[in-house]
Amino acid sequence: MVYEGPKLGGTEAPQKWSGNPTEMGRLLEQKPHRNETLLAQIGGKLMEECERRRRAVEEARASNFRQGYVHDALLEDANARFIQCLISLEELRADMREAIENRL
Repeated sequence: MVYEGPKLGGTEAPQKWSGNPTEMGRLLEQKPHRNETLLAQIGGKLMEECERRRRAVEEARASNFRQGYVHDALLEDANARFIQCLISLEELRADMREAIENRL
């Protein structure tokens, strides 16, 4: 699925969205859309994805707490950015690996 947004300024090429929620979050942050209906549709999809990610993070966090997890600000910051669709799952994993390696 490729989203071609409205042309901004008349001569710019339309923005394209590949369907990746992380990319969608970044697109919405960088260039606000002028078409409110389109923005509502994209925002709705983004909210659905954010909710799905939040539930996944909460389930993982609950499992980790049962295993003795202690709060780590770096990991929680990475989780928050993932939930907001600012980073992908691969970037979340890399941030977590880095935080764990720095702690050891």
